[in-house]
Amino acid sequence: MRKSRLTAYALLTSFLFSCSDIGMSGRLEEIESLMPSRPDSALTVIRAMDTTRLRGASQKARYSLLLSMALAKNDIDTSDVSISAPAVEFYSRHGSRHDKMKAEFYRGQQQHNGSRYYAAAVSYLKALDYAIQLEDLEYQGLSNGSLSEVYSATYNYYEALSYLDDAIDCFHSNDDSRRLNLAVCRKARLLGNMYRFDEADSLYESLLGSGGISPQLHRTVLSYYAHSLAARPDPDYQKAGELYREALASGGGLESGSDWGAYACCLSAGGDTKRADSIMKQLEQLPRSENYAFWKARILELRGQYKAAIECRNTILSADRVKKVFSQSAAIGQRDYFRLQTESSAKESRVQRILTFTISLAFLLAGLLAWTIFDRQRRKNREERERLLNLAETARLELHDIRFDKNASK
Repeated sequence: MRKSRLTAYALLTSFLFSCSDIGMSGRLEEIESLMPSRPDSALTVIRAMDTTRLRGASQKARYSLLLSMALAKNDIDTSDVSISAPAVEFYSRHGSRHDKMKAEFYRGQQQHNGSRYYAAAVSYLKALDYAIQLEDLEYQGLSNGSLSEVYSATYNYYEALSYLDDAIDCFHSNDDSRRLNLAVCRKARLLGNMYRFDEADSLYESLLGSGGISPQLHRTVLSYYAHSLAARPDPDYQKAGELYREALASGGGLESGSDWGAYACCLSAGGDTKRADSIMKQLEQLPRSENYAFWKARILELRGQYKAAIECRNTILSADRVKKVFSQSAAIGQRDYFRLQTESSAKESRVQRILTFTISLAFLLAGLLAWTIFDRQRRKNREERERLLNLAETARLELHDIRFDKNASK
């Protein structure tokens, strides 16, 4: 009786765990279905899940991937790579290429957010490789665009432009107008950083005149364009100030502290020194940066305070030396990745050659063995046939002798 009760308890426990597994799998599928159109709801649901009920590496990996995706799609930047670690580890050995691609891409974003540009470049390149194999234009565009941002952050503008052009081609081919317009906006800013101002201005004007961009992107384009006009060697402070005022009037603030510094410079150039000084005083409370020093030097020059302006510019020159160190990070990441890919391909090629040789040798030996067996059997059969023929001939001769003897006795 006791044994039967224990058996029933074990079966019930097994059933409950099975139901729990099915319930968690269903919840993860629900979250995945919400992700494309309602990422905010997906994030709410996944954060409310009891992670202690996740069973096995597969469910933990799926949860890890979906949480990474939900955070990214809700513009919540995190540099905590432990969030994506279970997905990357599991899908490196299991799962589809789509899962591997997404795990690498979102790990790259977390590394990127933490300014780990070397690691981020490698992760994005892996994601791009999978996306190309899968002919997935969306993630090809996203991976190329992210690589462009990594190179731009490390001041490798030519590499950044190359990847950004590839991203634009992917978004255009995929009819993704929202991401296409955003990528074009980033290209305009990148061209401005490369002092290709005519090309940058043309793209900005095209975006502002298209009428097909969102209000948020419209404000971003206004801010980027104004910043470019104010920062160039021959600045147009008047037009830059007009664009900044239009951006502020459309709602919200400016994009960055550097934008506020540029706006203060425009105000100072237009004679509104009081507002300009108020903005710069607020920026001064923030951690000092080369951007602050740049705009402070510009304002001092406008006011004829050249000695103080030179001191600010010396700060910028020191920061420029640091750029050269940072600029190598992503390039080294890409170089090492391609080296590892080449070594991996060479290793796979060697393994393939050895495998081909082994298989060929096995077939050859099998053929020789089969031929040996066949030849031996053939000789044996021939010898047996000859023996039977000899026996038949002997029997025929003996029969002939017997008949001859009978005839002779008659």
